[in-house]
Amino acid sequence: MTKCVHNPLAKGINSSSLRESINAHCYMCMGGDIGDLNTKTGVVSDIRGCQSNICPLHSVRGFDGSKPGGKRS
Repeated sequence: MTKCVHNPLAKGINSSSLRESINAHCYMCMGGDIGDLNTKTGVVSDIRGCQSNICPLHSVRGFDGSKPGGKRS
């Protein structure tokens, strides 16, 4: 398997970085796939708009839903 540096899931799979692991989880949860050659824009939009109240990573996912467009915190 070729590691793709633009795909959060491919980067976070064996990463020791907490941020990369969180990004990978969110990308996978919103429909991204390890086979994606680049990050899918639609998946990123879904992550920005995520309103999950049961996800334990929601508060650390990197986007603040209260800001217009879900800007990074």
